[in-house]
Amino acid sequence: FANCTIVSNAAPGTFGLLGNKGYGGGLYCGYYSDSTIVDSILWNNYAISGPEIYVGTGFEYDWPWPAKLTVLHCDIMHGRSEVQVDYRCRLIWGDGNILSDPEFVGGPLGRYYLSQLQAGQSVQSPCVDAGSDLASNVGMNTYTTRTDELFDKGIVDIGYHYQLSEKAEPCKLCDLLYDGFIDFRDFAALALRWLNQDCSQTNAWCAGSDFTFD
Repeated sequence: FANCTIVSNAAPGTFGLLGNKGYGGGLYCGYYSDSTIVDSILWNNYAISGPEIYVGTGFEYDWPWPAKLTVLHCDIMHGRSEVQVDYRCRLIWGDGNILSDPEFVGGPLGRYYLSQLQAGQSVQSPCVDAGSDLASNVGMNTYTTRTDELFDKGIVDIGYHYQLSEKAEPCKLCDLLYDGFIDFRDFAALALRWLNQDCSQTNAWCAGSDFTFD
């Protein structure tokens, strides 16, 4: 799981118990699964066991199937204490995990953009530039976590990335400098890469100049 935002869910119940009672309010892993969650937010989820995450074996008591979960560069409410690990299961709590309020703000397409000073908010989300790799390397450089809909640049932000709204979409591919304007500087960026043949995801499609990805 990469660049997910899992918020305000509850396990529906288990073994005849009614109400918000169960395992893994945000994420449940079991049955020999070997999972990794990276660059993601799990916040304000609820369950009796493992409010944010439960790493279990399955529900067959006579034949346990222990699971394994790796957590990297995630923002998890209350951190490791909100993750329950069953007997024989394995949790790898990797690098870059935090437990700070992600500071969500509403934007053009939803309620889970990240508050950012450069976008006009008064608070900077700790999830900004806190991910595992460059945004271009994980395919998030043409999506946004900002209410002003500028692309994610540099280190990837933690959490869900929105597509651009219909209003901003026409500029998406041609704004090579990601500054909200299409002008001579974008043409210059294209001209500098003219006839290059080594464009790929590795070099962010020649810094965005290969906007047909061919």
